[in-house]
Amino acid sequence: MKFPKKLKVGGHLYQIVFQKQTDLAENDCGKTDRTKGIIAIDADLTQSEKEVCLWHEIIHLMNSEYKEIEVEFLAQAIFAFLKDNKLLKE
Repeated sequence: MKFPKKLKVGGHLYQIVFQKQTDLAENDCGKTDRTKGIIAIDADLTQSEKEVCLWHEIIHLMNSEYKEIEVEFLAQAIFAFLKDNKLLKE
């Protein structure tokens, strides 16, 4: 997966950045700063771990935006994310 520089989640724009683990909380793969519009991913992770970490942070944002975790929530939130970022074929 090629990481985009920016993504919309819940209608809000976030910049994707890669940081050293020392800039993140211990044992975190990444973090999200809603006030600055940043999703930070641990730069030392493998490619697949970075991809999972990005989804981890996106789901945190979706959860805080929509306030529920259910199958329907995930289906709607992931669909909106893919649609907003033009990742679905029309």
